[in-house]
Amino acid sequence: MPGIVPTAEERLAAVANLYNWTDWRALPMEERVMCVAWYRLQHLIDLHQGDAMVRDMERRQKKHTNGKAPNRR
Repeated sequence: MPGIVPTAEERLAAVANLYNWTDWRALPMEERVMCVAWYRLQHLIDLHQGDAMVRDMERRQKKHTNGKAPNRR
């Protein structure tokens, strides 16, 4: 998908969808587009999960310390 999707991202999408590069290039354009979209959505989900984990950890730390900075010596 030259000019539409960077080659590096297209290769990552191929690997994520369990295709080698030769088989990937042989797929119809519509299927490759769907695979890139799936890859991007999975990446976005991973980012949101990471953000949620960080927010949860911060919430638990704040609860554990009653909202105060920990007393360190």
